[in-house]
Amino acid sequence: MDKKILALSEEGDVDSLAKLLKTLGPNQLEEFIDVRVIRGKGNPVVFLRAVFHGAPCESAEGAAVRVSVYKHVLELLEGGDISSKMSSELLGFLLMEVEFLPPSALVELAQGFVDAVKNGNITNTKSLDLFSKLLSSLASRETVSYGNGNQMTGAECKSHILNSLCSSRWDSSCVIHLAAVFRDVPTTNDELKFVMEKILRSFHHVDLQELPPLVYQLLLLSTKGFKRLVLEGITSYFAEQDKTVKQQESEQSEDMLSTITADQLCHMEGTIILHITFAIKQDQDLGREFVKFLKAGQQGSLTKILSPFNVALALSVARIQRFEEPIFEFLKSAISRSFKDEQIRQGSKWVTEMVPETSNVTESLLETVKNSSYGWDHVTQGLVQLGFTLMDSFGPKLGPAGRAVESSGATPKSPTQLACRLGASILLNTFKVHEMVRSDILEQILNRVVTKATSPVTHYIELLSNTVSTVPQTLLECLPKVRDSFDYLSYLPAASAEGLLKAVQIQVDIHTPPSSAGNEALCLEILGNLRRCLTQQADVRLLLYEGMYDVLSRNPHLGPPILEMGLSQFRRYYEAEDDVTPPVRLDPCITAQGDQVFLVEPLGHLLCSMVQCLLKCQQLASESEESEDDEALTAVQSELDTVLESLTRRMIKCEMEDFELDKSADFSMNSGVGVKNNIFGILVLGLYEVLMEYSCMSGDFSKESCEQLLQLFLNYNKLSETLKEKTAKGKSGGSKVARSLLSIKCTARILQGLFSDDVPRHQEGLSVLRGNLDFVRFTVGVAQQKIQQVCDKGQTDGSEGSNKDKLYKYCCSMARVLLRKFTSDLQAHGEDDKRSKGKAVSAMCLEGFCTVVNIICCRYPDQVAAFLTQIEPGGDDVDEEEAAATNMDDQERVNFHIKRFQRM
Repeated sequence: MDKKILALSEEGDVDSLAKLLKTLGPNQLEEFIDVRVIRGKGNPVVFLRAVFHGAPCESAEGAAVRVSVYKHVLELLEGGDISSKMSSELLGFLLMEVEFLPPSALVELAQGFVDAVKNGNITNTKSLDLFSKLLSSLASRETVSYGNGNQMTGAECKSHILNSLCSSRWDSSCVIHLAAVFRDVPTTNDELKFVMEKILRSFHHVDLQELPPLVYQLLLLSTKGFKRLVLEGITSYFAEQDKTVKQQESEQSEDMLSTITADQLCHMEGTIILHITFAIKQDQDLGREFVKFLKAGQQGSLTKILSPFNVALALSVARIQRFEEPIFEFLKSAISRSFKDEQIRQGSKWVTEMVPETSNVTESLLETVKNSSYGWDHVTQGLVQLGFTLMDSFGPKLGPAGRAVESSGATPKSPTQLACRLGASILLNTFKVHEMVRSDILEQILNRVVTKATSPVTHYIELLSNTVSTVPQTLLECLPKVRDSFDYLSYLPAASAEGLLKAVQIQVDIHTPPSSAGNEALCLEILGNLRRCLTQQADVRLLLYEGMYDVLSRNPHLGPPILEMGLSQFRRYYEAEDDVTPPVRLDPCITAQGDQVFLVEPLGHLLCSMVQCLLKCQQLASESEESEDDEALTAVQSELDTVLESLTRRMIKCEMEDFELDKSADFSMNSGVGVKNNIFGILVLGLYEVLMEYSCMSGDFSKESCEQLLQLFLNYNKLSETLKEKTAKGKSGGSKVARSLLSIKCTARILQGLFSDDVPRHQEGLSVLRGNLDFVRFTVGVAQQKIQQVCDKGQTDGSEGSNKDKLYKYCCSMARVLLRKFTSDLQAHGEDDKRSKGKAVSAMCLEGFCTVVNIICCRYPDQVAAFLTQIEPGGDDVDEEEAAATNMDDQERVNFHIKRFQRM
């Protein structure tokens, strides 16, 4: 009989098939289905399709057959004896057929799901996907008969069904899946609110491990509305649980209703906080609603709004840049108001009687620190920032006479003192609990002691003393920073200097002689060690030169001694007279041992370090808000600028013959003379590159600076080609390309100037550079080299080469420019450099761009969407397809760019 059903369906004989179905016994059709589903004899989906072929929905009999099939298949799914693959196939077929069901069938099937939920008979939660589809289809029908034949719209009927469902008790095993059902069902605001309140009430009944996924589903549902209701419900629940667990621990009672331990609760709260933070990253409106929720709560009970869970959640959300400022402003305001309210309450007997309950904000925040030990790494940095924010904002200030208005040494009494003391307590407790931030806390304390020389720092010194006494060995791990701080002892007020020395007395006793000159001796030791490096071999000097920029970046006040140290070393090789050519002596840069020649002074790297440090000092000076001039820094900067300008002019005038490096010179690696000439050639190339960077970064693409830059390059290129030609003849394998001394920052800047800079005042100078194809090719080649280094090692040579954030920024900048150049050449159907030797510039741009894409995918996987946003074209030349990309979500943007790259 079942074979006949299949045959008639294949023949398309609907009438005969319908008559055959009518002759079947009450259970015969179900047996045919069971044979295929349970016993695996035949494809059940093919058979169901044949049955539905002969049971058109237009007839009452056909609809009844379909409903019976739906019910029986759902019973089989609930039985749990079917493989997941077959379950998915059956559900997929039934979902496709829902739209053809008449309204009465939709109501009957939906009501069946409601009854199953009420009776706790839902075991296969996948079937709830069908429930969602039934409700959505029902809502779209115009007229439906429900209950005792009452006629109503499909939306009204759906509302009745939802009301019936939410009024019943849900089994804890299906709450999560029911929450997911409502995401796909169209609901009114009243219905949505009713559903959310039901889900929030179910928190008390679900298993502990089910709470995080349930919260996640609720957050997804909140995209439809009532974000405040969701946030209030979640935070209230966990505030209640914290209170219950705390009471349980204090009473040590075993007969309490709560079975959640403190460990379990804290681990679960950490996961919930991650879910909410992630949801806010995806939905900025949820974040804004959270900030509003915090500010509104400030008008009520501060104990509630500053609960440990709320504070931890706020600190986690504050990691999102746009919410950082409002959240920390709220925390500062709420904490300050709490201490002020307590001061008023204690100062008035009447207020004490009227407001007996006090908000212990200190206890609540320190409880957050304690709870953060349960893997709340996403909260730890926020705690450190909050602690320092409170100490910075509420620390002692200078009065009119130049004395501290409040002293942190005495017992804190005022709200300001209490807030400052709370910040110190947060940092001290975080220091004890989290080893990962100890060095960061100590470094920030020392930075404040040093940089706030004109403000009272007693509270920082007190905190430093407490942290050192807590974990003394941590200070030894931060020894370089401590020594850096000692460099500034002479700049600190006497009280601050004395306090700093006392705070680190343990460390000083170990590492300095017990004398009054111990501080000076330690500073001299550090400087002596650095200067002694200048007499070491080339590799040691190279490490020193590369580290000078990093030291200056961390400690701007070290600018004068660092610049002076570099300039003093460079004077050994520099010809000060303006009419002397060449301007540097190369012979002292090498040494000979027998027939072998060795490099002693990496002169290019020394000059590179000086230029980078000079540019950094100039950048810091332009960004600084302080009006005071450092005479020592100004003097050494002025002298170094004079040296560099003279060096640039004379290096432009120099010919290869001035360095005895003409084409007739010996460059073979088999003789001492050839090795010496190769070393000299590399040194001169390095000098040219460094001076090119100086001209670029200090000249802002003026016509004069661009002309200087090009002249330096022409000299560089002439020497470079000679070296390549000579070394290629001497070695069958060719020569290895030397690493460029241009920094990645300068490379990105020149690249942008060549291909995408449209600033009017730059155009005259840039036209000089753009007109030289060799320079363009050189710049793209250096960019490729830098990008490849980042791809291979995660860092590149030169300043800022190990700063991951800066590298990401420069890679994005170069990728955008390279892609723009390639696409513009592609649209132009060719380029002018095809006649020149070597690879086309556009091809080099494409290779560089592909390498950056690889870097982002491998080393910055979380930034892929942001990267694609940054490389999207902008301006008037954007077509409609590209303009549409700005309105895409992350996944759509990825797909868009994949297709775009494939077309290239």
